[in-house]
Amino acid sequence: MKKTMNLKNALKLSLVLSLFWYLIISLGILGLTDVISSWIERVPTLNDMLTYTVRQFAINVISYFAIFSFQFSIFNKKWKFNKKLWVSITCSILIVFLFVAFVAFISYILGTNPNHGENIAVFPNIFFMLAFAIVVSTMTVLLTYLFYVNGEREKTIIENQKLLTENIRSRYETLKSQINPHFLFNSLNTLNGLIGLNDDKAKDFLQQLSFVFRYSIQNRENTTLDDELVFIKAFCILMNIRYGQSLNIEYHIDDRYRDCLIIPLSLQMLVENAIKHNTISNRYPLAITIETTDNYTVRVWNRIQPKNEDTSGEGIGLANINERYKMLYQKEITISASNEIFSVEIPLIKDEKCRQ
Repeated sequence: MKKTMNLKNALKLSLVLSLFWYLIISLGILGLTDVISSWIERVPTLNDMLTYTVRQFAINVISYFAIFSFQFSIFNKKWKFNKKLWVSITCSILIVFLFVAFVAFISYILGTNPNHGENIAVFPNIFFMLAFAIVVSTMTVLLTYLFYVNGEREKTIIENQKLLTENIRSRYETLKSQINPHFLFNSLNTLNGLIGLNDDKAKDFLQQLSFVFRYSIQNRENTTLDDELVFIKAFCILMNIRYGQSLNIEYHIDDRYRDCLIIPLSLQMLVENAIKHNTISNRYPLAITIETTDNYTVRVWNRIQPKNEDTSGEGIGLANINERYKMLYQKEITISASNEIFSVEIPLIKDEKCRQ
């Protein structure tokens, strides 16, 4: 609201409205030549008309600026809308009327012809001044109202965006709180099984686990695909130690996309989703492929090997990724499921460093 209804915009409106009036006058619609002729008692030259126009334009800009500043101050108050509107209309009409009357009075006093000693100025009719005040006030109040409505709309959009952001962040934190304990429990069980049996592998597992948790607790809205791949490879090392040769992760990454942006942890969620919903054994090994496409997306896909038990879940992981992409980039993920293949494509966001 403060961004829209300020003195800078009041000045802009004043300039536009004054220019509008004098474009009409310059076309002769209001009889500019006759007005200047009565003022200087001769046919006006181009210089006379220019001087008169500039003077009157400056007066109008100052007048409109004062009116708009007053109206903006009224609409910025924490009053009910009806009160703002009526106070603005009433006071604007009164201000314009008094201003016109004052200018007319000064012109009348100073309108004496020095050659003939007679007053050539004519004091305008009071009804004309009132009508003029109503017309000017109506235009200025209407423009002020448009600015007010626009400001309220922007305010509503910003508030809704904040609520959406907080909602998605809350869901994201909930998702992480659900994933981390489950993932930590399984990882500690795997580590416990390695200690004493294969200490070197246990040490490597612990290092990779430390890196994965350090990366996952960072609060970043985006990261590069290259950084995400470093993380997902560390995560997949943990999964390979846990599942052995039964789990195979393949990467087909075009180097030109490595500097593009991606939402953090999104690839990890997709890999974990594939592991969760598919059978993994020596008889039925699972292959997961992570690859870039020419459409500026990264695809994670695998052959469907459904488990016997129900692992449908709530789909909160995919829904969360999709909502985050819509909020940040107005893009959506693409989910495809056939009889044999399940794939998810995540948009890659072009950055200045992203090679074309």
